[in-house]
Amino acid sequence: ALNPLLSDPALPKTGQNLKYDLKVLRRAGFDLQGIAFDTLLASGLLEPGERHGLKGLTERYLGERQTPIEELIGSGQKQITMADVPIAAATDYACQDADFTIRLTGRFRRELEERGLDGVMRDFELPLIEILTDMEMEGIGLDAPYLDRLKAEMAGELAKLTARIQELAGGEFNLNSTRQVAHTLFETLGLKPVKTRKTGFSTDLETLQALAEQHEL
Repeated sequence: ALNPLLSDPALPKTGQNLKYDLKVLRRAGFDLQGIAFDTLLASGLLEPGERHGLKGLTERYLGERQTPIEELIGSGQKQITMADVPIAAATDYACQDADFTIRLTGRFRRELEERGLDGVMRDFELPLIEILTDMEMEGIGLDAPYLDRLKAEMAGELAKLTARIQELAGGEFNLNSTRQVAHTLFETLGLKPVKTRKTGFSTDLETLQALAEQHEL
């Protein structure tokens, strides 16, 4: 019943992250044609530095609250799948998604045109949806034996570097723990902190690069 509508290129389709939907539909045997807009991509063009999830977009642009998925499926050990959600509840949730998406589509279309970005959306972003979907579903070939050798080489090198770091620090600590790295650098070794955060002294890349001029570790 749905396939003639979904496969008709004359019927324009809009969605939120249609690349994901396209893969789901293809695996189920549907041929989606007529992709005309994607609110996730539009948000990316309009606000590159922001998050582009539907919940956030709905709150920012429409001033409304999207039903959290946890209200339907729960969380933790008691979490269920959408297949187990009562049809009426799943219907309301899906219709809300569709309603918010179509309302955002109209707004984003106008803003893209006003800012001269509609051509980028039309000529680059939308055609890439199907291209990237094809690539992701096809996959790529990997030289697994070579990658295994590379993994072994890197593991050996990492073990040597870890041993050297702990030798310089005067004791063992967890290199993957920012708290332990900060303790080693700023308390054990007494290096001067570069910047602080709510959780303590920063150990980000910029900080480590600055400290590299002071200490071999």
